[in-house]
Formats: sequence, structure tokens, C-alpha cells
Amino acid sequence: MVEPAHIRNLCDEIHDVLHLSQQPPAPKGGQGGGASGSRPPMPTAILDAKLDLKQKLTSWALMLGEDENIVINCDDDSLSIAGWIYTKADTLAAHPAAEDFVTEIREAVDALRRPYLPRQNLEYLGEHCGEHVRIRPGQATVTLADGTVEQAETLRRRTRHMMLNVIGPPALIADVVSVYFGRKLKAQQITTAHSDDHNPNRTARHEPLEAVTIDGRRKTFRVCDVLERFGVPYGANEDSAVS
Repeated sequence: MVEPAHIRNLCDEIHDVLHLSQQPPAPKGGQGGGASGSRPPMPTAILDAKLDLKQKLTSWALMLGEDENIVINCDDDSLSIAGWIYTKADTLAAHPAAEDFVTEIREAVDALRRPYLPRQNLEYLGEHCGEHVRIRPGQATVTLADGTVEQAETLRRRTRHMMLNVIGPPALIADVVSVYFGRKLKAQQITTAHSDDHNPNRTARHEPLEAVTIDGRRKTFRVCDVLERFGVPYGANEDSAVS
């Protein structure tokens, strides 16, 4: 059941994200503008997200107006439409499609906010439909470049499955485990684990970590072997460090 307060809060978020999107995101490398102080162009993705949000707000306002025989008294812009919906939150919350409204508008708001979020606050879900997909904490769905909506967990599992058989040096494997499986791991931990597991002076492990290739001091490992060695569940996404 959708509460009127939930709809009002979502409308407040629309106000905030529309204000945020009046300017392009700051360059990832720092404050931008160059020597001339000119502003960078607004990314196409943001323009598309703003248009999508307006179209969805307009569609829901029209539906509510027709179904409830209410006069739509607002200007033809997203901020004004959201403000009108805010005033009709009680009526919309009682509508059978209220949950669909919240889901659809939430996705549109998140898509518009996403380019402004610091990358360190986003989870990377891999490359899908030709774009790098990152989501905010708690985000349940993702709108891909081709317009399809996927469950974040589906993309997460798909990418992790692809990563399981990646083979590389310890530094690469540590990065894959940290980025795709959410567990902090250093290259030295992998090499130390392999050395300890094959040290005849130590108690033998039932399933020691095996290197895929050994060329002198250079070794390569497989992601799934390292995950098993450190007890990292394939479906986990914990932030705690590997010990």
C-alpha cells in the first residue's frame, strides 16, 4: 500500500533532482570549465532522462485527471506537474495504480540523479548494452541503454558468473574480487595464501589454492579458486574485508 507521504516525498525528490540537473555534472577529475571558464555541454543522457521524467509525469497527471475527473491546474513543465501531483497525493495514493506510479517515477528520478553521484558511492554492475552500468546503494532496477528495465540483482549475478573464470596475476584477480564481489582483497593476500597452502612446514589444507600457471615467480590464478580459498560466497556483496 502506498502512503500519501511516500508520494509527497517522491515529488520533493523530483524538485531536488531537477534543480541539480540545471548544470552538467562536474568532471570526475575535479572542477571543470577549462581556462576560458566555459561550462561543459549538458550530457545527452541527462537531457534524455529529463525528457523521460516529464513524459512520465505528464502521463500520470493525465490519467489521474481523467480517472478522478480533476482539473489539471499546472504549467507544462516537470516541476509544475510534480507540484500538482503533490497536492493530489491523497487521491493518487488511493488509486489502484499508485504502486506503479511510485515504481516508474522512482526509476526516472534515479536515472536523472545517477550522473551526479560520486563514483565511489556507486556499485559497478559491468557492461551491458554497450554502457558501463553503475547503481546507487539500494537501487533495485536499472534502465539500460536500449530502454529495457532489468533487476539489479539479475545484472549482478550475470556479471559475476562471467567473472568466475577470469585468469590473471594476483593484482588483477584482487581487483575483480573487490569490484564485482564487493569484498576487499589485496594481491599480496593471494600470493601469501598460495605460499602458505604449499608450505610443507604448515598443516596441509584440504583444498589448497592452486595457481593456473607458474613462470618463475610469476603466477596466475582463477577468480573462482580465489573466492573459494577466502570463503567468499559467489552471490555475496558484503563490504567487509577479506581476512
